[in-house]
Amino acid sequence: MTGSVNYAVEIYDAASNRLLSSYVTKQYPNAMNIDASFTAMDASMVGVRKGADALLAELK
Repeated sequence: MTGSVNYAVEIYDAASNRLLSSYVTKQYPNAMNIDASFTAMDASMVGVRKGADALLAELK
């Protein structure tokens, strides 16, 4: 009844191929989120959403 996702992002400048930013995290659903904790796939999908939200917050 658990699952997680490792989330890694690299952002490159297209013209120079220079690395501008990178982001790595491990995300998993809150223990109180029973629906997401029931299967590993559901937990991973929640982890991807949380990772994307965290990356967006990091870029702002």
